[in-house]
Amino acid sequence: MTRFAIVLIAVLGGLCASARLDAQVGYEPRRSPYFDLRETQELTFFSGYYRAKKDPARIVPRSGPIAGVLYQWRAGGPANLNLSLARVESERRVLDPELPATCSGAATDCKLNGVYRWPLYFIDGGFALALTGARSFFRL
Repeated sequence: MTRFAIVLIAVLGGLCASARLDAQVGYEPRRSPYFDLRETQELTFFSGYYRAKKDPARIVPRSGPIAGVLYQWRAGGPANLNLSLARVESERRVLDPELPATCSGAATDCKLNGVYRWPLYFIDGGFALALTGARSFFRL
């Protein structure tokens, strides 16, 4: 392929790409189901169940219900910054390492000092991109 042919293809491609397109795709702007959001801050409460990893020694905090709050701020354009705080209602077994591991005739663990409430706290920060921008669909 000659240099002239390459330049000609580039020029024709540029002309085709810069041609004006008058077609309207989708809804008319005033009837569109999408609305721009004016709010830049959001506060969301959440809850669920935290599932802890299985521990062979059974001494780490256990699974339990979780509740928290998520704060999200749209910094500008598609950028979102968020921060979440959560608490898990958990409990754990506490063992005494000084006691012997074997018991005479007892079915329970001799080292067990007791089961105590052991709440877990989580803090998480993040950065997200909303590629479609700040829009709602049918005001949701």
